[in-house]
Amino acid sequence: MIRKFIISILLIVIFVGATWSLYQPGLFKLHDSTHAARISEMKTSLVEGHFPPRWSANFGYGFGMPLFEFYAPLPYFVGAIFFWLGINIEWSIKLLFIISTLVTMIGGLKLGQKLYGSIAGVVVAASLTLAPYRAVNLFVRGALSEAWGLMALPWILYGLLLIAEDRNKKFLSSGWVTLVLSLVVMMLSHNLTTLMFVPFSLLFIGGYLVIKKGINKQVFTKVIEILGYYLLAIGLSSFYMIPALAEKNFVKIGKIVSGYFHYSHHFLYIRQFFYANWGYGGSGWGPDDGFSFYLGLGQLIGFGLAALIGLLILLNHLRLKKIKALLTNKKLMWVSWLVVLMCLALYLSLLKAKFIWDTLPLISFIQFPFRWITVALIFLGLIDGWAISMLSNKTARYALGLGLFLVILLNSAFYKPYYYLTSENEVYFTQPDQIQGLVSNILPDYIPIQMSEDIASGYRNDQGIWVAHGTNNPEDVILNKDNNLQYQILVDRGHQKLVSVNLSQDTIIDFKIANFPGWIVEVDGQKVDHQTAPLGNIQVAVPAGNHLVGVYFGKTPVRLTADIISALSLLILIFLLKPINSKSAKKI
Repeated sequence: MIRKFIISILLIVIFVGATWSLYQPGLFKLHDSTHAARISEMKTSLVEGHFPPRWSANFGYGFGMPLFEFYAPLPYFVGAIFFWLGINIEWSIKLLFIISTLVTMIGGLKLGQKLYGSIAGVVVAASLTLAPYRAVNLFVRGALSEAWGLMALPWILYGLLLIAEDRNKKFLSSGWVTLVLSLVVMMLSHNLTTLMFVPFSLLFIGGYLVIKKGINKQVFTKVIEILGYYLLAIGLSSFYMIPALAEKNFVKIGKIVSGYFHYSHHFLYIRQFFYANWGYGGSGWGPDDGFSFYLGLGQLIGFGLAALIGLLILLNHLRLKKIKALLTNKKLMWVSWLVVLMCLALYLSLLKAKFIWDTLPLISFIQFPFRWITVALIFLGLIDGWAISMLSNKTARYALGLGLFLVILLNSAFYKPYYYLTSENEVYFTQPDQIQGLVSNILPDYIPIQMSEDIASGYRNDQGIWVAHGTNNPEDVILNKDNNLQYQILVDRGHQKLVSVNLSQDTIIDFKIANFPGWIVEVDGQKVDHQTAPLGNIQVAVPAGNHLVGVYFGKTPVRLTADIISALSLLILIFLLKPINSKSAKKI
């Protein structure tokens, strides 16, 4: 009871240490200041019945873009619920920061406890939750989606361990629900973290199974079972993952892998892992970046302690000439495997690994090599926990664990923003005209590829109705005003428009909607062909007379297939959960 109380106190200290600056009133300046706009757009999509949400009506300078087809829907879905419930935008964003911290901490604790016990579990939780790079993501870069992706990682490994240690020979080992749901959270929070971590998670559990059980049929069966759970998670996330991959060539996504964002400008140097160099600037070529890639003093001390313990074990075996025992020492093999995984992840962030980036497909979309620190952090935390668990004397284990905890806690100083804004309206815009005119230029990556660059500069005259930087009129649906087109807007939703027109002659109507695969135009309920105007928006020829012209965002074959896969995967998940519910009912 006393031990549980102490652990609870330590967890509270970790949590406060990573969130203390969030309780001060006001929002703060971040590199990515579009969170409020994304939450607002997600809320609008959900309220208007656009599900799964893909289209953002106000980004793209009011012409719209398929934002949530490509960018991390889950954090903004949760944020939109907070915002819809009446929580102001400041706390809707801060709650997302807080959730990422709480879930990361509990996941780190569960994972550490599963492998090493209570005290070491607290050290793992502290090492991961208070890692300086997490502070960089939250309070410098504003990489909310990456923080949510990271929070799923300890839970993924925890689920894998539960499956690995379950002796049930049937399908549905203990922990499969934890694994599948945490994988889905990662996939829907940050697809780049998914790209990086999935191979490492499989290497992690593969190494664990081989070290613990050797290479045999049972291990092979477990691996096949685990791959089945990964496929189920991919299926559940397909509505997002498949279109994001298959339709990326229809948007200006090339901007995120070129110029400043090309990976060649952001490689790290080994020394950057070892000094704080704290700052709120940006990343660039060379070792003098504007923000830090520090691994943390406490984390590095824990790694050094693990290295010392490993060296002592090695020397002791050599002194006693127990070579065979050394080669079969599972604890030493395990920490060695963790070190290999951590070093591999860190290596991929270094300039020395550029040849890999130049060779492997898709890796360029990771953009910033330093993102591999996210993967390395969890293995570093597990190495720290291993060091504490290896102390056989209980008093020494508790004392050293507490000491390492306190050193790690010093990283709390990094968990603060550079400065607070005097008003959320300085950056955190939620109104349609603000998103169209003031935020769209910050996030142009997913504007449909055929859209003219003229929309970035914007204009307002007889041929148009918008201004890119200033006040917009989000109620306007049709662009061509010069011919005195008579129309009435009947439906004006982000993914659906319906207008009544009275035409004295055949007329070409330009809608203020970026043309993108899936948009469908109907005249009097009949689907008609439409064209792409020179500006890149939807254009349709309508005959003279009174007509109802509708435009709505439909499904492409890719999206339809992806949605069906997700729906079928959900049915499979529900079916697989039935045995669990039945067993629980019998116990009751």
